[in-house]
Amino acid sequence: MTSLSTRPWFATYPRDVPRDIDIPFDTMAQMLDAAFKARPSKRAYACRDEAVTFGQVDDQSRAVACFLQRLNLAPGARVAIMLPTLLCYPIVLFGILRSGYTAVCINPQYTAGELRHVLDDCGAEVMFAMPQQAILLETIRHATQVRKVVLAGPAVPRQDGPAPLSGDDFAPLADVLSGGTGLGMRDPALTADSVALLQYTGGTTGVSRGAQLSHRNLVANVLQSQAWVLPELRKLGQDRQYTFACLLPLHHIFGLTACLLLGAHMGALTVLVANPFDVRGAVAQLAAHRVNLLPGVSTLFAAMMSDPRFGEVDFSELRVAIAGGMKLQAAVASRWEALTGCPIVEAYGLSETSPLVCCNPLDGRARPGTIGLPVPGTEVAILDRQGAPQPAQQIGEIAVRGPQVMLGYWGNPGATREAIDAQGFFLTGDVGTMDADGFVRILERKKDVVIVGGLNVYPSEIETVAGAHESVAECACIGVADSSTGEAVKLFVVRKPGAVLTATQVMSHCRGSLTGYKLPKHIAFVEALPRTAVGKVSKPDLRALGASAAA
Repeated sequence: MTSLSTRPWFATYPRDVPRDIDIPFDTMAQMLDAAFKARPSKRAYACRDEAVTFGQVDDQSRAVACFLQRLNLAPGARVAIMLPTLLCYPIVLFGILRSGYTAVCINPQYTAGELRHVLDDCGAEVMFAMPQQAILLETIRHATQVRKVVLAGPAVPRQDGPAPLSGDDFAPLADVLSGGTGLGMRDPALTADSVALLQYTGGTTGVSRGAQLSHRNLVANVLQSQAWVLPELRKLGQDRQYTFACLLPLHHIFGLTACLLLGAHMGALTVLVANPFDVRGAVAQLAAHRVNLLPGVSTLFAAMMSDPRFGEVDFSELRVAIAGGMKLQAAVASRWEALTGCPIVEAYGLSETSPLVCCNPLDGRARPGTIGLPVPGTEVAILDRQGAPQPAQQIGEIAVRGPQVMLGYWGNPGATREAIDAQGFFLTGDVGTMDADGFVRILERKKDVVIVGGLNVYPSEIETVAGAHESVAECACIGVADSSTGEAVKLFVVRKPGAVLTATQVMSHCRGSLTGYKLPKHIAFVEALPRTAVGKVSKPDLRALGASAAA
């Protein structure tokens, strides 16, 4: 590998974007402390009709940290967050990061089985949840190590009776905040390599596991993101508070870093949209602000433009619109620029890289169809099957090295060794090319991950659930094009001999174990699945079959 200073992308690097970054903070706790002290009276986060200042976030997250520290957990203990996008989310997350413990961000739409897997794997002892999620937790808590649940909302009756959640195992967040106010927070024994976040992902194999993101990983990616967007934002003026819009779920690393953490560090007002799937409500929230930075996914941009009130949003000060999580559709990008005057640029990242790896230039030199150039301090290589770098325009696996690359997978050294090579490059599992100017293009996904609305869906999980039905002999799934979500899951099912099985029955069976976006949108019954010479299901042949088979 050649040195970072000779990388081809530097010849086309955006003006005023540095090639590397300085990292003045060892931990996220230090970065947050600096942000809070710099602007205590400025609004930090707004959601619907409520807002909190940086000073309030400082005080309240400190109270959360004090509460956790007084539980006498072991160093590095895991604390789970299963909350929707609300004002309490940054307060809780920052409290965990400042306490010295490790945060685990969990999708609040998870089923009991999905939740149990994550909690069992990470060994979380404390969990912050809405009462509805806490009731779900109660059904599987005996199989976890969770011993304290903090409820961020009013208690609700159980389904089997009027008694709300109560007792020593449960504490209202309001009591945590009031009880911790004024208490002294201990400086945690953290280093740059301490694990700040376990981000659960299917990685490159489809097996759900926790990417260990260190404090240095998160700090570095925030600074890399800032270096990329700041020259464009500065065109609005040097001495002003920027406004970011967060339409992304905060349990997803894209929303967490690009909105929550970046906004805090840059002193922006971050508008938290509680439910981006409520497009009408999301557009209404945007209409109340002059947004300067807007990250999202292609399908979300498309959905917003279809809302009748979209024309009422003032985009005159929008300078940065970034699409990630899935391929940006050319028609969406073209229409967005025509309506708003601000182009959408495509970026690329992964949970294992905190997430940002590449982004298209914001200076008008973006190349549609590519994921852009490596961000400052990042090396990207295209490797052949033997791990040797490929020349320009040659196909290979996209590999990443930089300060944002994870420490490894939680409790899985074997998977870590497979994912990070001897030179420290993370093997993404995505196949692509790099041109002579350093622009990277993704051609396909190595492990057949289906991207539904920007969220990863792993065929192996769907196949395991559907295959457990008593009338299913075998099954396999692929991703197919979908106008509303980019891709959708198509499941092929082989019935057992003599079995009577309908698509409705299969869907009902899957719905009990899978979150909504993972459910197959199309179900086709076939006599047999196509196989390779060694007996494996042939996904290329299955795709060909899918093009002709009725849904």
